Amino acid sequence: MKRPWYLETIDKGIDNATGDIIGFLNSDDLYYNKDVLANVVKKFKQNPLLEACYADLIYVNRFDVSQIIRYWKSNQFVSDDFSKGWSPPHPTFFVSRNIYKN
Repeated sequence: MKRPWYLETIDKGIDNATGDIIGFLNSDDLYYNKDVLANVVKKFKQNPLLEACYADLIYVNRFDVSQIIRYWKSNQFVSDDFSKGWSPPHPTFFVSRNIYKN
């Protein structure tokens, strides 16, 4: 069975990524401020065993990004949650390249 096009696109992005940390930001997404990526790098540098991290997500009006529609508050990670269908919002999720390699 052929994989959906969006999964092929994600795989292609992972294959072409050159950094040690991989994150996804779709064309209609944006980061809260200019420090987000620096903060992610800082977290990975502070803890060399860190494999992934995620954070809060703010949903905004697509025509007026100053208008907040919903606030998704992150919680402490529970490893069993993935098997139950939980996943963090992709714009806030950053993963070590080694995880994708394995």
